[in-house]
Amino acid sequence: MPVQLNIFILLFGAMQAVLLLLLLFKKAKSLPGYSFLVAYLIVMTLQIIMKVISKIWLMETVRPLYSLSYELPFLYGPLIYLFARATTRPVKTGWRDMLHFLPILPAMVFFIFTNPHQPVPVLLQPLFNAFPAMMLQLISLFAYHRMAFCCLHHPADRSSLSLARMKWLRQFITLSIIVCSGIAIAICFMYKWYPYHQEIRGWFSLLTVFIYWISYKALAEPEIFSVIKGYGHHSPEKIMVSRLTVHHQAKKYTGSGLNKEILQSIVASAEKEMQAGKMYSDPELTIEQLAAIVACSRHHLSQALNSQLDKSFYDYVNAYRVQEAKQLLLDPAKAGYKIASIAYDAGFNSISTFNDVFKKMAGLTPSQFRKQLENKELKKQRV
Repeated sequence: MPVQLNIFILLFGAMQAVLLLLLLFKKAKSLPGYSFLVAYLIVMTLQIIMKVISKIWLMETVRPLYSLSYELPFLYGPLIYLFARATTRPVKTGWRDMLHFLPILPAMVFFIFTNPHQPVPVLLQPLFNAFPAMMLQLISLFAYHRMAFCCLHHPADRSSLSLARMKWLRQFITLSIIVCSGIAIAICFMYKWYPYHQEIRGWFSLLTVFIYWISYKALAEPEIFSVIKGYGHHSPEKIMVSRLTVHHQAKKYTGSGLNKEILQSIVASAEKEMQAGKMYSDPELTIEQLAAIVACSRHHLSQALNSQLDKSFYDYVNAYRVQEAKQLLLDPAKAGYKIASIAYDAGFNSISTFNDVFKKMAGLTPSQFRKQLENKELKKQRV
């Protein structure tokens, strides 16, 4: 790939990464684990910038930063794992999690606080030798991405993760291992063969493609980067008891103080508002908005839905949306409507989420449901 074209592609990737980071910065506080995703994208953006800026200028001006760019693949693995773990499990991040970054911390200290012409310590030499460093980076990447997949296969609480988000996480981790491994290999060969075979720099365009894919998903499926309201990760922790003690499992909301009649009244008010105003048709509906209309707190509405209907807010709203979609699919006047149009009219903001939720609740995909209806109509006409 020509050098100028490669720089042009990388610049577009860097600009798109900055826009994506601005979007995620606002959501990172509300979405569990998304601060690690922000850090992951910052590292990726830095990797792109290091390949856009002149190599000679970097070596002469900020040599520590230039040298550190070769070690950045060590960060991708821990960040992807911590992101997947925090997204799927209610685990608080502590100082022990910093141990995952141990391989690169000595290198950072050496680059920043020592003379660039000072000999590399024996213990750090594998990190500065092209092929050993590449092998260590690949081992780190595959091990941590494997751990990330394990978090998805055994999440602590599926109710707080939508099907669309789980699907995206699998795709994201799969593409991440491909892209990050490609970058680690490219760095190795560029360093080993410098100044020859610099066409390998074209491999860094994978970062731009990857960033644009994440941005596309954020636009096509907003649910992935939106806060799923309702009862989720914040379930009470299990109470530890001594051995041989007879005990009962702690119930949700034991300290609430609301009796059954009040909870039923909250649910009845919510049902009235949902049915009369079709609030579920608003794809941006949140539990705070419904709670304000019902005149109760978000916590009490979540408690009422969980205790009386055994549903999270997410499942409660989607049940209405699926029922609305069924009515639209049964309507002869809408027989020519596309499935996507039905999904958006029912309140879904993603066709993939609509298909997943509809199949989960109805046992059929929307297309199968419509086809089944058409077959019944044909049988009636023949009779």
